[in-house]
Amino acid sequence: MKNKVLLFALGTIVSFSAIAQSKSDLKPFKVDLSLGYAIPGGSGAKGGVLFAVEPKYAVVSNISVGLRMEAAVVARFSGYDAEGYPNNASVKAAGSYLATGDYYFSDNYSFRPFAGAGAGIFSLAGAEVNSTQGTVSAGSKFGE
Repeated sequence: MKNKVLLFALGTIVSFSAIAQSKSDLKPFKVDLSLGYAIPGGSGAKGGVLFAVEPKYAVVSNISVGLRMEAAVVARFSGYDAEGYPNNASVKAAGSYLATGDYYFSDNYSFRPFAGAGAGIFSLAGAEVNSTQGTVSAGSKFGE
């Protein structure tokens, strides 16, 4: 738990130091990159990795549009049985492709609160293996 708090504090400090820029430094095109820890729900669930890329273009100084591509992968493994087969192992992945829009409430480029929305395709896939069988599942849905 202490490591998570330390990582969060470090990320907050870095993000505040990274936004210090003057008004003349505003570029119409930018790319946001995110890397994180995926925390699944349910009993016995372990964490995974999350990655996102979002290129954005500022149509005007207060409105930008973009495309957010995000993926998370989580794995679970409970060991081997007496014959050397896995008791239960699973890998699950989630991904999304969203068209996004952001509205910035301020022209102060050192602090720019905004509201955003997005809509697109969300995909889920999974594979599970145990000592007797294996299953694969996948699906996609439109969402907001």
